[in-house]
Amino acid sequence: MTELKPLLPCPFCGSPAKTVGDASDSVIVCSNIKCVIAENWFRFDQWNTRAPDPLLEKVKYNLDRIMMKTNDPWAHAVAKDTLSLFPPKPESVSPPNRKQEKV
Repeated sequence: MTELKPLLPCPFCGSPAKTVGDASDSVIVCSNIKCVIAENWFRFDQWNTRAPDPLLEKVKYNLDRIMMKTNDPWAHAVAKDTLSLFPPKPESVSPPNRKQEKV
């Protein structure tokens, strides 16, 4: 049996998450009834997924620029080593083609 990671707090209000339902068919909700997502239900993998941190994205961007623009081997090595600490970006998924209805 795999052990589940603990639930992260609500990404919108910071309140604890709670599980609703039985063990075989449960969903995750925010415990704060005034939260903007209080009425929404999520699977465990959806709840614990977070958007990338904008600050980390900027750091990665600047490290990429250092690697492209510098001739200093030391700076290049440090940037490359630091970039290796970040997980690779997931493959981008294009949205499905949807037919637009004429109004």
